[in-house]
This record gives sequence, C-alpha cells and structure tokens, in this order.
Amino acid sequence: MISTGLVIGTMLGLFSGCDETAPRQATVGAEGVRTISVIGKAGTLRVVGRPGLREVRVKGTACASSSSLLGQVQLDARREGTHVRVEAKIPDTSGWNNQAGLDFIVEIPEGMSVSVRDSSGELEIEAVADLKVVDGSGSLEIRNVNGSLDVQDGSGSIAISNVSGKVSLRDNSGELSIDGADEVVIEEDGSGGISIRDVKRNVLVRDDRSGSIEVSNVGGNFEVSSDGSGGVSHDRVRGTVKVPRD
Repeated sequence: MISTGLVIGTMLGLFSGCDETAPRQATVGAEGVRTISVIGKAGTLRVVGRPGLREVRVKGTACASSSSLLGQVQLDARREGTHVRVEAKIPDTSGWNNQAGLDFIVEIPEGMSVSVRDSSGELEIEAVADLKVVDGSGSLEIRNVNGSLDVQDGSGSIAISNVSGKVSLRDNSGELSIDGADEVVIEEDGSGGISIRDVKRNVLVRDDRSGSIEVSNVGGNFEVSSDGSGGVSHDRVRGTVKVPRD
C-alpha cells in the first residue's frame, strides 16, 4: 500500500532563493521485498537502514521558486513485486528565477540491497547490504555496507567506511577515502588524493591520473597499474607491492 501527502518537515539544505517549501512523504510495505532503488535529483538525499523496520518510509521537503513549480515537486514510491522504487519527481527548470528541488530521507529495513542514482547534492547512505551508486556531483558518504559496493561518481568528495565485501569505484574528481573493506579495486580516478586503509585482501588502483595515493594496513597485495602525477606511499602491506617507477 502506498500513501502520499504532506507532512511537517524541516529543510535539509536546498539551494538559496527557495521561496516556497512544503513537506512530502510516502510509505510502502516492505515484507517480502528484496531490493530497493532510489532516484534523487536536485537536493540532499539520505538512505538509512533501520533494524526491525517492516516498511519503506520516505519523508522530505520540497522547495521551489514559485508555488506553481512547488506543486510539481513530488515523491513517488511504489512496489513492483519484490522491488520498491523511490523517485524524486522534479520539473525541468532553466534560469535563476526557476528552481526546484527536494531534500529527502529514505528509511528502509536494515541490510537490504539498494541501488541509488543521484544527480546533484549531498548523498549519505548507511546500514545496507549490496549497494550500487551512480552519483553526479556533491559529496558522498557511505557507511556500514554488509556486502559489495560499486560506485560511479562524477565530482565531489567520497568517504567510505566499513564495507564487508569488495569495493569497486570509478571517480572523476574529488578526494577519496576508504576505511575498512574486504577488497578494493579503483578502476579509474581522475583527480584528487586517495587514502585507503584497513583492507583484508588486495588493493588495486588501475588508473590514477593525478593526486597522491596513501595505503596502509593491507592484508594482501597492493598494486598501482598506472599513475599520472602525485606520490604513492604505503605502510603495512602483507603481500607484494607493485607501483610505477618515477
């Protein structure tokens, strides 16, 4: 069952010049659900696993430069078999005088597999199972993933911690830190420093174009296949180390 409407909420950090605001919410039963997808657009987004929760709860604040645009900013949550889809519905706008966005939080049963696609704004995810993230711009923080993690990111800082499985990542620009994972593979990193520590098995950086790489406390091997500019340092690597020579 899906319920939508207005709730009393607070702004989480939308753009300046937001003349009209209104709360939004949606709830979907999660018994028997195996996967969840979340689509965010302009605004901050938070996805959080909650122990004992039996439904997907979504709440947030819509923001727009006019009342007519505000009415078009909605939350859509629906169940399709064993899958739940949550999406921010935001009208296409252009010009400084026409703006719209939606800050929202999605609370889900803890340990559920999730995919997230977000255009812009801060993104925070915690306490989920296997996770796939495609993020356009804005900071990204991921914590407590009980499974594998796959990230494709355009720009903005990335902070990842406590992933039980493998971390695979492509990043265009921004600082990157990974603290705690089973294995790490960075397919491509455009610019920005990389800090990786506390990895049980191997760390592989296939292509790093610029920025320093710092790695510590690795249970397996550490390899950098290609490094454009920036130093590479490592400490407490139990396996073999292979990095390009200057």
